[in-house]
Amino acid sequence: MQRLFTDHILRKTESLNGTWNFRIDPENRGLDEKWYLGLKDAEPVAVPSVWNTQFGLLQYCGAAWYEKKFHTEG
Repeated sequence: MQRLFTDHILRKTESLNGTWNFRIDPENRGLDEKWYLGLKDAEPVAVPSVWNTQFGLLQYCGAAWYEKKFHTEG
């Protein structure tokens, strides 16, 4: 993704591009099983990217989860 600016006049910006954890959720169980508390059995994936071209998911159409840990100031 191309950024149109590197800094904002009111706040600092930070790119979140890089490696994220990724897991598909074909049965839509993620919310009920609280995957947002920690994504188990995840695979690393580059962000930004098109995940359908990875992991043999060319025909997959459904929910998916991403997880990335980062620190912010303020």
